[in-house]
Amino acid sequence: MNEYNHIDVRPFGANAGAEVRGIDITSPLEKEVVREIKTAWQAHLVLLFRDQNLEPQQHMTFAQYFGEPQKAGFVPTLKEFPFIRHQEFNKNPGEKISKIGGVNLLWHHDDSFWKVPSKGSILHGIDVPDVGGDTLFVSMIAAYDALSSEMKSMVDNLTCYHDLTFFIQDTIIEEMGMQALERIKKENPPVEHPLVVVQPKTGKKALYVDEMHVSKIKGMHPEESKCLLEFLSQHTSKPEFQCRIRWSNSTVIMWDNLCVKHRGVHDFGTAHREMQRIALVGEHSPKAP
Repeated sequence: MNEYNHIDVRPFGANAGAEVRGIDITSPLEKEVVREIKTAWQAHLVLLFRDQNLEPQQHMTFAQYFGEPQKAGFVPTLKEFPFIRHQEFNKNPGEKISKIGGVNLLWHHDDSFWKVPSKGSILHGIDVPDVGGDTLFVSMIAAYDALSSEMKSMVDNLTCYHDLTFFIQDTIIEEMGMQALERIKKENPPVEHPLVVVQPKTGKKALYVDEMHVSKIKGMHPEESKCLLEFLSQHTSKPEFQCRIRWSNSTVIMWDNLCVKHRGVHDFGTAHREMQRIALVGEHSPKAP
């Protein structure tokens, strides 16, 4: 039975990723259309919409169908739209790019260093390179399902520390100074999250671990923690769990931030790349099985 009567959903990844066709998301959407997009989002985790030239207010309106826009914190935003995060590379030839701005090249879940991370994001490509700059996503549900039963039994009951400064501590000192690092650490202390979480609507289990923010597994000897985290990093990064977005101008993607980790690919040299993103407020802390 076809679940979709108002949209055309075409999967492009075995475990994550589907393109949604047949709708104009720059215009107001009927309730049934929104319901079908939510169904597709839950099933495919990452949704792709092509040729959607969203103005900022249209971006806000579309995001609000799926949740409450999240304050951007210290991330640059559009002046008139403080909930729309603005990311731009190579605006001016020869400009120095902050290393902190490049940390999205590592696999990560957005805001996992918060007690209640964002539940998802909607990202709009404004001006993207002709070649390069792809974004990769991993289904952490598929990655969990592929573990042995023995490994599942081990990780099901583990907890990780998520730390904003874990990977970028030296860069913060280099670019902002020691006092800035101390302030950021004080304002953003490490938080604990289950290593395995449950997708609220389906009850499916997913790994919740990444290279950027997870500093240690609680209760383990540092070397034990390091070994297990390295294994999980290699396991979850396998191509069979991934989907890849090749950008073009006016492409919009939305992803589930709980059950998907992602990373950018900075292979576009000096080409200009401008993106706008709205994150959605999380509804609760990640839950263990």
